[in-house]
Amino acid sequence: MDRPDSNLRRKAFVNTAAQILGRVFASFGRLAVGSLIVRSSGREIFGEYALVLTLVALSEWVLDFGTGDVFVREACSAPERRDHLLRVLTATKAVQLPMAALLLSAVCILAGYSRNVVEAVALASISLLFSAGISIYRVLFRSRLTMQFEIIAELISVAVMIAATYFATQVQASLSSLALVYAGSRALMFFICTVLALPQFRLSMLGVQWHEIVWGLKSSWAIGAAGFGMIFCDSLDFLLLPRFASLSDLGYYSGAQKLVWPLLVPMAAIGSTLFSVSASYWPDQRLRFYAACQRGISIVLALSALILTPVFAGAPFLMNLFGPDLVPGAPALQILTLAVFVKTISLTLGAVLPVVHGQNHALRIVGFLIVAKALTVAIAATAFGYIGVAWGILGLEILFASIGIWLLGLLSGFRVDWNLPSRIFLCGVVSVFVGMRITAIPFWSGASAALSYVLLLWASRTFHQLGLHSEKHEVKLEQAAN
Repeated sequence: MDRPDSNLRRKAFVNTAAQILGRVFASFGRLAVGSLIVRSSGREIFGEYALVLTLVALSEWVLDFGTGDVFVREACSAPERRDHLLRVLTATKAVQLPMAALLLSAVCILAGYSRNVVEAVALASISLLFSAGISIYRVLFRSRLTMQFEIIAELISVAVMIAATYFATQVQASLSSLALVYAGSRALMFFICTVLALPQFRLSMLGVQWHEIVWGLKSSWAIGAAGFGMIFCDSLDFLLLPRFASLSDLGYYSGAQKLVWPLLVPMAAIGSTLFSVSASYWPDQRLRFYAACQRGISIVLALSALILTPVFAGAPFLMNLFGPDLVPGAPALQILTLAVFVKTISLTLGAVLPVVHGQNHALRIVGFLIVAKALTVAIAATAFGYIGVAWGILGLEILFASIGIWLLGLLSGFRVDWNLPSRIFLCGVVSVFVGMRITAIPFWSGASAALSYVLLLWASRTFHQLGLHSEKHEVKLEQAAN
């Protein structure tokens, strides 16, 4: 196997493009699942379903707890050890799986959720076994820059989940039945990943020593704690809204977040590729590391604005996809659209922090943000409901992105060139204004905003600069170094 810097641009492009396109289609598929549930069972059941998946997602992160990034980093640095590292990772998952299940049970008991939620969570937790296997294959695919294999498995599993959810809603299936459908989709994804990975790796713990498992857990502790803190922080609005507001508020907010938050997934694909690329540059090729970070920020902002401008302008139309019951939540969708645009910055740069060994610093910051978000959600939900929570999330994302930029600069010396990102933001603002002024019909407002954004990028030569920005930035850095 060649190192990641062999044919790097071609492999990075295929890897990133496959993730972006695949995650977008998978996100639309999950939106279809949500729409089926809202239309058949109402926004309150939909809110409970979203709560169940949020709790399972927390447990899935405990199941990963940073081991993915650590083992990808090690596999990229020493490709000849990849197979043994994967066997060590497999043994590590066997240790982490009971811990994840225990956490899920403890949260359900301590939170005092209703019986039907607890039963649904118990059934959905079956998916943790399959998620453990998927995470092992993900390390294999990421380290080889062949994430298209996981995307294939995910798209097939999502398609099956849509069909199964449709049949379940036709017979007025319970929340527990919907949770079983989710677990079944994860099982199918694991099976497909196993088939696609067979030529490269078979799950095994052969030759693994206990001290290697301990090393894996210790090496990933800081990354895992910081990542879990971020996942927990992202989930606090779901966990606290039912306590300080109503299930209807949770339904509105869940609909808005399910429309806009999955858009972060394709952006995370860029961060995933940037992690592998930057790990191969740091610390010996700092100028290339800086250029990779700058290009990552510029591309992720340009793509996120392309996706988010029509979402902002056509928010009522998109909320209506779930059903007329959720259309009043359109303002929350618009606010969260701004929050996601800001979050793409921290998501991209955050992926690089483990490369420069900044995970311990990130852990301290995440602890502060958890407390800040808990207070923000509790106060905002009590006073203003789901709209207040959305505004609070926007403020916190701005704060966190600012801290992330400062921290990466402190640890690596990287400084963001804001010329191109600010131009991208301006194009997005103008395109939203144009789209909403042209017509009052939400669908056409969104379409007009997207078209306006593309034309503005072309007219301002931003498309051209996105292609050459990395090389120009590297020349600037070399001149500064000389």
